[in-house]
Amino acid sequence: MSINPDAAEWPTHVEELSRKVNEQLARRVNAHNKGIITDRELYLLVSLLWDVSAGLIFESDSRTLETIHAALRVQLGKKK
Repeated sequence: MSINPDAAEWPTHVEELSRKVNEQLARRVNAHNKGIITDRELYLLVSLLWDVSAGLIFESDSRTLETIHAALRVQLGKKK
């Protein structure tokens, strides 16, 4: 079985999923910064992104989601 040189240029599943997660995360953080969504809504969106992508994306991207999640959890705890 030979490998098509053109096929080698396509992104891997990990690369593509990581790109999409980062794209959506940036959109949601931007909406949060503009006041369109609340801290709680962003927290839930980050939770969902992590839940559906953990183990399927680059570890560094998972760590970014975890860091944002932890910071939002602390922020939401202060509001109670």
